[in-house]
Amino acid sequence: MEPEPEPAAVEVPAGRVLSARELFAARSRSQKLPQRSHGPKDFLPDGSAAQAERLRRCREELWQLLAEQRVERLGSLVAAEWRPEEGFVELKSPAGKFWQTMGFSEQGRQRLHPEEALYLLECGSIHLFHQDLPLSIQEAYQLLLTDHTVTFLQYQVFSHLKRLGYVVRRFQPSSVLSPYERQLNLDASVQHLEDGDGKRKRSSSSPRCAAFPPRPSGPLIRRPRPWTTPCNPRVWQPPAHLPAASPANAQRRNPRSQAP
Repeated sequence: MEPEPEPAAVEVPAGRVLSARELFAARSRSQKLPQRSHGPKDFLPDGSAAQAERLRRCREELWQLLAEQRVERLGSLVAAEWRPEEGFVELKSPAGKFWQTMGFSEQGRQRLHPEEALYLLECGSIHLFHQDLPLSIQEAYQLLLTDHTVTFLQYQVFSHLKRLGYVVRRFQPSSVLSPYERQLNLDASVQHLEDGDGKRKRSSSSPRCAAFPPRPSGPLIRRPRPWTTPCNPRVWQPPAHLPAASPANAQRRNPRSQAP
């Protein structure tokens, strides 16, 4: 009987479900990252052999990080389908925590922009499909980054800002108020385009302004406001032992005010 290979020597295949032995080998391997002992000043060109050696080690560390295989549980991945005819990625399972800062709702469906889907795929948060076939990261780069969707340079800027902790969203022209709308103080006119999480809902036929109730016609009537105090917001009432104010009581209290 051939000896069973060591867990660290088992090569983990990519793009398919792992067996118990392969999963154990992937989980038991060393997770230690290479220690980076260099900074930007180390790469100033000086033509020395020491600098060439530092550059070589830096490249080896970079390739080591890029070649690292990541194993994720299928239950923790959100299934998503790439729809090239629409230019969006539609989620097939409930979204995770990333839905608080990414994605949008359209016609009752949860969708992602191509740059958001590719970023989540690289982070190991979604499982992307196209025509019922799973996509690798290389295939997703080829399909999602085009001249009609997002360019590679635009995605680099997006992913860099996301890794720095910024919330990056596409610009919505409908969220910019015109000077006339600002003059009328219609800041709440675009609130109907947002859902409960504060994200905008896409709609091709949605109006720019919200529907406000009609203004009442006729003359304006100023209604008296009840007398309230800061300490007691209820309407002030005179104490029970004081007589109610009336013209007769006012005449009895002030007899000198009458003319002789």
